[in-house]
This record gives sequence, structure tokens and C-alpha cells, in this order.
Amino acid sequence: MNRRTGTKLQRAAIVLSACLLQPLLAHAQLPTEEVEFLYDFYRMTNGDDWDNNSGWMGSPGTECSCHGVTCDSSGEHVVELSLPTNNLRENFPAA
Repeated sequence: MNRRTGTKLQRAAIVLSACLLQPLLAHAQLPTEEVEFLYDFYRMTNGDDWDNNSGWMGSPGTECSCHGVTCDSSGEHVVELSLPTNNLRENFPAA
């Protein structure tokens, strides 16, 4: 293998590695408590009837891409929920 072919193969390996790792990097894992809160919040506010519930109740690791959810830059913590005028209905249990 000559130097030119070797370089092309190295670049291809780097691109392939980046493509394979991208889903893992894009969907960092939130702590279990935060994931459970999001799912409980969805259920307790009748998320199925929201005006926009895109992304909610999706695959594990995709919580930061749910409509109205903002995570920190590392994707490891929810930092904001913003769902104004989204037809949320309060259905919280009595304390």
C-alpha cells in the first residue's frame, strides 16, 4: 500500500468512526431521575393531547430533542422546560 492509499484509508476510517459515534454523542444519557421526571410530567399533563409533543416518549437517549426540552451543552442534564400554550392539562395527584 502506498502513502496516498494509506492516507485515503485513514481518512475513510476517521469519517466512518465519526458517523458511528455521532448517535452516541448526540444523545448523551440523562440521569435516570431526570428521564423519569420527563415521562411522568408528560403523562401527568396529558402529553398525548398537547398541541406539539414531537419527540416525547421516543427512544431512550433522545429526551434532549423533545419539543420544549432544553439540555445543557453536554446533553447530560435538562436545564429548561418551555411548553407555553401547548394545551397542557394539570393532572397532578393531591399532596
